[in-house]
Amino acid sequence: MQTEIVKYFNKILGYTAYPDQENVLNAILKEDEILISAGRGCGKTLVVAAAVTYMAEELDEPTKILVVSAQDSWVLYYLRQIYQKNNDLNDGLVSRSNQFVIPATGYSNNKGSDVFVRGASERSLRGPHVDVLIIDECALVPNESILTAFSCLVGSANPKVILLSTPTEEKEHLFNIWLTEDEPEYKILTWSSEDLPWNAELSKRTAKKHFSQALYASDVLGRPPTDKEISDSRTKRTFAYYIDTLSKNKDKQCDLYDSTGELIFTR
Repeated sequence: MQTEIVKYFNKILGYTAYPDQENVLNAILKEDEILISAGRGCGKTLVVAAAVTYMAEELDEPTKILVVSAQDSWVLYYLRQIYQKNNDLNDGLVSRSNQFVIPATGYSNNKGSDVFVRGASERSLRGPHVDVLIIDECALVPNESILTAFSCLVGSANPKVILLSTPTEEKEHLFNIWLTEDEPEYKILTWSSEDLPWNAELSKRTAKKHFSQALYASDVLGRPPTDKEISDSRTKRTFAYYIDTLSKNKDKQCDLYDSTGELIFTR
């Protein structure tokens, strides 16, 4: 049986959520702290935009939401699409700008909810006090900015944190650390784009052929690459660079060293 938030997703977007999207939508409402680790093209940002709309429009109490994005805000893009498509939502906006349906800095509605949209700099994150913190492409946001964003939840009676991203090889990043903890405090959802209904077989074959193991793990499977996958990928890149160097310096001696500094090949 579909939950209210899933029905709302289907209504405002005009199509039926598939199982992974349903799982994410339900977890966003149920959990106080959630990490969504997903391959590219899963539609994670669209799902979060729909969840933002639901929380701003359908919860019993007015809700203050902060959306942080490492790059061009796709959450904002999808919010604009949702409100433009649904006249009843659009009519309930409290206008802050004549240029867009939803200004780049966010919006308010006549229910009293506020949605703030900010970049990932520490300076831009100081100010709003909110109930819900969402950080899109969290693995690209500096650790310091993530910690600053958390301060915006101080004073909330029921704080909620939603971190979503495609993971990277950077193991020291907070998103990847939290994602790989033995006993994580966050509810973690890993979301692969490998078997999505819109992911053509040709696209999957191309990715498997051209992506390194580490890149395939993060960008397709939606999980941090293992140490071995990272090591194998770097070794392949090193050999590719070495072969390229050989071809450009045919009359010179060329040496190849491993990561410990040991000579493993020479010409």
